[in-house]
Amino acid sequence: MAGISSSAAAGRAARCAPCAGRPPAPSADEARHGPSLLWRVRKAKADGQIHAHGHAMHAFACPGARLPQAGIQYDAAAARRSWAAMRSFLEEVLERRSC
Repeated sequence: MAGISSSAAAGRAARCAPCAGRPPAPSADEARHGPSLLWRVRKAKADGQIHAHGHAMHAFACPGARLPQAGIQYDAAAARRSWAAMRSFLEEVLERRSC
């Protein structure tokens, strides 16, 4: 998350929109501060969005991913929703830069 901190420190509004499937077990830091990514985004005062796709596993946007026993599985609905969120985020960010 160094990019978030350095952008915010440079006076620019840092922005991020990660999309995630099922998270791994929380670390001790996450147990104290909430999800690590969210905690870091808030600490950096970044303009961020975090999208969690409830039952999606890792690699949910990769059609060839088929290892559910390892927590890796394609999920068409999560992939579609993730892409829609990313497009919306990019439209917003790029629109602001073109003005």
